[in-house]
Amino acid sequence: TTSSGTLGGVTDHGDGTYSATLTSSTTAGTAVISGSLGGVALTNTVSVNYVAGPANKLGLMTQPVGGSNGAVLSTQPVLQIQDANGNVVTGSSASVTVSIASGAGGSLGGTLSVSASSGVVTFSGVTLTGTVGTNYQLGFASTGLTGVSSSNLSLTGAGSADVSTTTMSSSSGSLTANVASTSTITVQLKDASGNNLSSSGGTVTLTTSSGTLGGVTDHGDGTY
Repeated sequence: TTSSGTLGGVTDHGDGTYSATLTSSTTAGTAVISGSLGGVALTNTVSVNYVAGPANKLGLMTQPVGGSNGAVLSTQPVLQIQDANGNVVTGSSASVTVSIASGAGGSLGGTLSVSASSGVVTFSGVTLTGTVGTNYQLGFASTGLTGVSSSNLSLTGAGSADVSTTTMSSSSGSLTANVASTSTITVQLKDASGNNLSSSGGTVTLTTSSGTLGGVTDHGDGTY
């Protein structure tokens, strides 16, 4: 009997030897073959190692998970260099590159090409910049191997407030010059990609060239 793979029928050669053909499984590992004589188990066994075939494809073992806009992914991707049957090719040091496979306006930062160690590719420090609410997929490629794409991931929130994209608006663009008419001035904090902040981003001060301004109220949701 064998712990892995399949064994053909046993042939008695009539000279004290017996043989059978062992066919390997598709899973790398060790097969232990045991036998019996007249229904009594043989003390000795034999082991046969099944090894991975040539590198054929990439396998994504750990799916990436988004963080806030422009920040490092909260879960970094981990891949394997695999043979056609999905076994890790431990002797491979192939280089794998990550890019945006789908999702408008997204970009990646950090180290985007990593070489395998014992067939395993571990990314670190990869950042994703884009639009909150958009689904992105990451694509992984290596020369000569079948690539793979991630599941959908999205940004968990906006990044830091950016003065160049933050907007200001007035509830009224025209006031009667009577020292009594008022308009509410609203500041919406946005990050560098134009995503609205949803929490306080710091102290905002306002000035006016004419009329008077009351104190600024922080609403705690990215608006003032």
